[in-house]
Amino acid sequence: MEKDREKELLGFFLPSGTLEYFDITHFVKDKEGLVLFLEEKNLPPAEYAGQTLHSKGFYPEVRVQDFPIRENKVELSIKRRREGHFPGIPVPFK
Repeated sequence: MEKDREKELLGFFLPSGTLEYFDITHFVKDKEGLVLFLEEKNLPPAEYAGQTLHSKGFYPEVRVQDFPIRENKVELSIKRRREGHFPGIPVPFK
């Protein structure tokens, strides 16, 4: 329950809707400021509902400067999922 409260609180400091699509994996605080590491959730787009998608890892990490929090520079380190769609090819299950 406490994690949900922490996540809710962090949501007030992030751009609107960020936590709907991304998980915060960790953060680093140093003399430069704060870096929040975000990883895209495994939520397939609605247009691919019911179709087979293959995970192809992540695109290269992107760093975005955000507004400062309490005089600390803030960067968002964002990792987006790379998905492949191959119609008609069955996926072997483990």
